[in-house]
Amino acid sequence: MSQKDVEIAQRGWEHFLATGEPAWDTLHAEVEARDHDIFDGREYRGHAGIQQWLFEDWASAWSEWSAGPAEFIDAGDQVIAVFQVKARGRGAASSLSAKMRWSSRCATG
Repeated sequence: MSQKDVEIAQRGWEHFLATGEPAWDTLHAEVEARDHDIFDGREYRGHAGIQQWLFEDWASAWSEWSAGPAEFIDAGDQVIAVFQVKARGRGAASSLSAKMRWSSRCATG
C-alpha cells in the first residue's frame, strides 16, 4: 500500500464518523465485507451488501453505538485501521467497549 492508500482509508473513516455514511465514491462497486462479529459471519458484496451489513445486520444488534478515531497502519498489501467501539445492546442492559480492526485493500488507478 502507498501513503495515498492510507490517506484514502483515513478520509473514508473520517467521512463515516462525521456523516454516518460510508464514503461511497471511494468504495469499489464490488467491495466486500466479512464480519466475524455477528452470528452468521457471512460475506457482504457491493454497495448494497455493505449497506445491508452496516445499517441492517450489524446495527440491528445495538440500540446505540459510537466509534472513535482510528490508527491507520500500512501493512504491505492492505491498510489496517484499529479503532475503539462502544455500543449498548438492543433491548438489553449490556454494553460493549472493544478495540476493533478493519482492513482494506485499495485498488488505485
